[in-house]
Amino acid sequence: SSVRCMTETTAGLGTSDLKKISLGIYPNPTNGILNIKTDSTVEKVNVTNMVGQRMNVQFSENQINMQSLQKGIYIVELQLKDGQKISKKVIKN
Repeated sequence: SSVRCMTETTAGLGTSDLKKISLGIYPNPTNGILNIKTDSTVEKVNVTNMVGQRMNVQFSENQINMQSLQKGIYIVELQLKDGQKISKKVIKN
């Protein structure tokens, strides 16, 4: 015969500790200037192409200047003041 032991646990991986962030990146697709609207402070911005190369872009006043980049798909990663990272796919026309 077999015995099954069951215990209740309260510790675990949950999403209740994560703070909900309101974030908007527009226009997508973009012709060059990408606007970021968020209720948190953006500490750092990384833009990479689809093969993982980091692109050189200017970020100031919640705007990313992507005008020098070629047409294509890019991943925009934002690091917020609280340490949270958010990635979004952006199309450059």
